[in-house]
Amino acid sequence: MAVIEVHKFIEGPFELGDETWYNLCLALLPDDDWAEVEIYYSSFDAAYEDSIRINRSPYPLEVDDGCLISNLN
Repeated sequence: MAVIEVHKFIEGPFELGDETWYNLCLALLPDDDWAEVEIYYSSFDAAYEDSIRINRSPYPLEVDDGCLISNLN
């Protein structure tokens, strides 16, 4: 699986209704295209902690592309 670099938190966390949460973020894909991606979590606390960590860190958050959906710009 490819690694996606998440550079900026846009908004969230949002609940899907089945106790799954997601954040909308800006990410650099492996083919060097930028996209808005949804990153999924099993708890609100995990989604909230990542939303803070992504914007405060000088380094992108690296995630496996199996846990997100992208919307190409």
